[in-house]
Amino acid sequence: MSRLDVGRPGPLGAHWDGSGVNVAVWSRHAECIELCVFDGEGTRELARHALPGRSGEVWHGRLPDAGPGLVYGLRAHGPYAPRDGHRFNAHKLLIDPYARELVGAFVWDDAVLGYQAGHPDGCASFDVR
Repeated sequence: MSRLDVGRPGPLGAHWDGSGVNVAVWSRHAECIELCVFDGEGTRELARHALPGRSGEVWHGRLPDAGPGLVYGLRAHGPYAPRDGHRFNAHKLLIDPYARELVGAFVWDDAVLGYQAGHPDGCASFDVR
């Protein structure tokens, strides 16, 4: 996978433009958004790129050698301050809310939580899995 170009801030989500895939994600408080590219089955991460562009509150980048069916997830870096409504945890792979298809099956496990289940600090704790 090549490096990301800056791309465009819209449309939101991942869109093929005929020669690459542009990814745009809205986040007011993120400090960085990473695009994680996976193999076709979604089992092995092939590359991870920080989205290089930011236009207002939209992070964006374009992967020039990608095409339709790109299997990807996102990681959002930013403050972890639950009392202020911020729960950024870059250890967790996120689904693009604009994705048009999901690959694989979700399996419920405590590791999907951003906090440590059963921790005395409750949801103010932080999970690094």
